[in-house]
Amino acid sequence: MCRYHQQPPETRFCDICGVSDDLWMCLICGFIGCGLESKNDSHNAKHYENTHHIYSIEIETKFVFDHSKQTYVHRLLQNSEDGKLLELKNSEKEIQEKIDVIIADYNTVMSSQVMFL
Repeated sequence: MCRYHQQPPETRFCDICGVSDDLWMCLICGFIGCGLESKNDSHNAKHYENTHHIYSIEIETKFVFDHSKQTYVHRLLQNSEDGKLLELKNSEKEIQEKIDVIIADYNTVMSSQVMFL
């Protein structure tokens, strides 16, 4: 179980400086550090520099950040061969196909619920 969820909300704080807002958690080891918007030095960024743990999640928004690319990640998968986390990248065509399937499913459900008088 995730170390973050094992702690009661009132005890969640940066493992280094004790700040309790703008917290990020390393998805590799569970380290909690103050983040990108912090007025102090970002302990989350320093954790990446020291460990090269690429991914961390912003605790409040649940957004995942890739430190190696300095950008947010939209979807992560775990590689079954070595257990590493990988970013899933979809082409526009794949995204549109998924949207079309969702729309078709929605239309099927909605049409089955409509009562004809």
